[in-house]
Amino acid sequence: MLSKREKNVARISYLLEHPNHGLFKYRLKQQPRVQAAFTAHYLRLEKASRAFQRTERLSLLKPMCLDIANQASLAAYADGLPFSEFMRDAADDHPIQLELLQHTGEWSGAYHRYQSFGDPHFQPKHAVNYYHDLSEKIQTGDLKFVSKPLILRGVEQLSELATKYSNQQTVSAVQYGDVHMRNLIFDGTCLSETNISRN
Repeated sequence: MLSKREKNVARISYLLEHPNHGLFKYRLKQQPRVQAAFTAHYLRLEKASRAFQRTERLSLLKPMCLDIANQASLAAYADGLPFSEFMRDAADDHPIQLELLQHTGEWSGAYHRYQSFGDPHFQPKHAVNYYHDLSEKIQTGDLKFVSKPLILRGVEQLSELATKYSNQQTVSAVQYGDVHMRNLIFDGTCLSETNISRN
């Protein structure tokens, strides 16, 4: 797979098979040359992979090897399809979509809880304001959604939850930074992630 979606960013990904050790993903980032950031990102993923509590339903990509000079890395291959394909296939079945989304919630919770720190108070107002703006655009027709009533009910429920939990004590957790349905890999049972080269 070749990727050149951004100006001055070029990378390539290979699927490799070892006769005794199975499948691996090899990624090479040709530009930009940011070895320190590339290395730091890999080490963060390696730390997360060691700490992540894997189960039959939840997993995390396992970094295997780092080549700093060439900005290349090797990771264990996560078998499956992008999560977005499962959601698309269940487009007409909201209960199945809900089950799938709950699964991603489990994965996100496991990832963000592997390392926590601090004791801030929960302040959801910025997220709630964002979704209120989104709701207004949907109602005026500026944004088109297939499941308009479902989205609007969801925004209402977020507002109710925000009122209930605002200012309660919580913890800060490690940030993934790029969670979306194409960066999650699902094999029908186990949910993992595929993105190892964001920097």
